Amino acid sequence: MTRRIVTVALLVALTVLFVTPGGAAATTTGPQNIPVTGTFVDANGPGKFVGTLNIDSFATQNGHLVALGTVSGTMTDALGRATAVPAQSVTVPVNDVQQAEQGGCQIVHLDMGATSLTVLGIEVILSPLKIDVNLGGLLGTILCPLLGVLGGGATPTPAPTPTP
Repeated sequence: MTRRIVTVALLVALTVLFVTPGGAAATTTGPQNIPVTGTFVDANGPGKFVGTLNIDSFATQNGHLVALGTVSGTMTDALGRATAVPAQSVTVPVNDVQQAEQGGCQIVHLDMGATSLTVLGIEVILSPLKIDVNLGGLLGTILCPLLGVLGGGATPTPAPTPTP
């Protein structure tokens, strides 16, 4: 139960990271142009996908943290023919969240799982990826203790014990 509460609190904090001061969702405030690769199989055999992921926001689906964004790139089939893939909406599972002790909890590592998208009727499987989000400032001070409770980051500093 505590893990679920902390996950929701983490989601709220990450959402704050990707929202403009006026409260409207920003369209390009999340991590952008993250390189992604993948594979597919069509009538010509195995092919490769190379592209970029742009994260717009985070959400929970069935109690799990996910990143919401778009993927675009190029599919190259077994014969070497390239097909441009325009931006498509994608939901990427976030398998693990950890913070790194860099300047007092400045970096959050997101371990994101494999996901798939359908392009021209062909299923493209994107490889898992890891990204770092630089938090800093007030948001970092909010997230560090939450990540500690999740077991992936620094534990909250206990209050000093008064000496007699």
